[in-house]
Amino acid sequence: MQDTNSILDDIILISEIAADLKEKDILSGLTELRDKIVSGWFYLVVIGLFKRGKSTLINALIGQEIAPVDVTPLTSVITFFEYGKRTSVEVTFLNGNTESIDLNIIGQYVSEELNPKNRKKVKFVRIFTSASILQQLTLVDTPGIGSLFENNTDVTVDFIPRIDAALFVLSADLPISKADEEFLKKVMETIPNLLFVMNKTDLLSKPELKKMTEYNKNMLQKFFNSKENEVNLINVSAKEYLNHRNKSKSQANSTGNIKNLKEEIYKQITSEKDQLLVENSARRLLVLSDQLDTLITLRMDSLKMPLVKLEEKRDSLQSSIDFFISGKDDFETVVKNRINQLQQMVTNKTEKERQVLEARFHELFLEKADQTWNQILKTDTETFNQELVKEITSNFEALKKNLEESVKKEFHDILVQYSQQSQSFLNQIADRIQEILGINIKTLITTFDLDVYTGFYFKKEPTYYIPSIKSSFFYRLLPDSIVKKRILKQMHTNCIELINPNAGRIQSNINYKIQESFRKFKHYFDEVVFNLLQNLKEIIEESISSKRDYDDSISDKIAVMKKQKLMAKKVRSKYSVTNEQNG
Repeated sequence: MQDTNSILDDIILISEIAADLKEKDILSGLTELRDKIVSGWFYLVVIGLFKRGKSTLINALIGQEIAPVDVTPLTSVITFFEYGKRTSVEVTFLNGNTESIDLNIIGQYVSEELNPKNRKKVKFVRIFTSASILQQLTLVDTPGIGSLFENNTDVTVDFIPRIDAALFVLSADLPISKADEEFLKKVMETIPNLLFVMNKTDLLSKPELKKMTEYNKNMLQKFFNSKENEVNLINVSAKEYLNHRNKSKSQANSTGNIKNLKEEIYKQITSEKDQLLVENSARRLLVLSDQLDTLITLRMDSLKMPLVKLEEKRDSLQSSIDFFISGKDDFETVVKNRINQLQQMVTNKTEKERQVLEARFHELFLEKADQTWNQILKTDTETFNQELVKEITSNFEALKKNLEESVKKEFHDILVQYSQQSQSFLNQIADRIQEILGINIKTLITTFDLDVYTGFYFKKEPTYYIPSIKSSFFYRLLPDSIVKKRILKQMHTNCIELINPNAGRIQSNINYKIQESFRKFKHYFDEVVFNLLQNLKEIIEESISSKRDYDDSISDKIAVMKKQKLMAKKVRSKYSVTNEQNG
């Protein structure tokens, strides 16, 4: 079993190899891991989809309203909460500079509104305060997954490998979704130590809360495919706790279930943190060692290759890159036109359904007003109203399902065309990239379909409540003709005010999914694949240079790399065993 000292020794060994090969990214990751072990930092990270109340939950855990909260997706950078005798804030920028700021202006650095897409180039923010929980661990606030701000999602996903343990936050007013499950799947790949928290329990009645708790626990149980051990879901209301704390600190401890959450954190995480830190550090070192081993293999293969072959491969890659750049703009214009046509189709079909429904209710309440009135008299206003709402909603649900199915097929065809046009030169090296870097270009089409979380919901409540004809005293005072005219008019208005927003929501929801899915696909295909090509080319160029200048020393270089690879392999083997045992 490893301890921190042996891990630090192995970090030094792997760092020396990375430095010799000038692999800056791996070296940076190793340095960060070394600093974390030496300082004893243990990261308990609060993660989940946006608007789950993560920042409010952190405020409840530290007993102070320090983390900024808002009604819009707010946190855009990683924020660390660490122990300090006095409250202070440090901002670290991407260039390495650090600046002390006033707590009152922290929103200017961490919020999406005041620092959109992180224009201020903030790397992370550290908040120091004297909360007792921070004496044992560092709490970390992350940008929410699934908001409209894709850069926020990227920040959180990139931070996942550095996490020691996590609070996975759900919200009581929203049942666990596919987006929650997809994010949880990604988290579980690297973080086995999770506590599940359902926040905002104050929004539900006791029967509603019981029903939601059972549903979410059921879904988590299915996700883990666990029949023996029940998933523990801790219900809290961070807002309720903070409200009571502001009024009475003595009452706050028994409010919002925050006290119970702290006890669970201690029992399951804090008491085991030294061991967890060792296990997670070993896991992180294994990942970095794997990456280094892959790059050594690539360099060795390039050096072994004949010079003529290397130059041919270099020229082929350069031609591919040139073609990729020169044809990209023209081809993207064609693809964007097809995307616009697809979005226009969604708009047209939604508008057509809206007009059909408007005509249907125009006929019902105006042209056939007498027949409709007789039906209302038989069933009463509430029952008749419910049937109308049900009819409108079911029509739109059918439309949404139909549109999504047809759009998926058309969208798939567009991506096939895009990838085929761009991939004519990539097919030659796709297998090699898969082998060396673990990225399969050929599966990009299925990776980015229309799986974009939007938090869609139908409007089902009429704008105006219409009293019962049978029980309303007010209606008895009015002539029947006036009652009839007023109710029919109000029902007609209610129907139109359900039709228009639901049509708009379907249209904007699907069109946003189309645009965002293509943006994600294009970003990955254009930037990531292009960068891979460039990296491959640079490694080949380096090998060519070595062969031309010092052909006699190639065997020596390969011999050195073999030794480096052997050292990296020994480290990998050690931590692979540890990882399997812990898994």
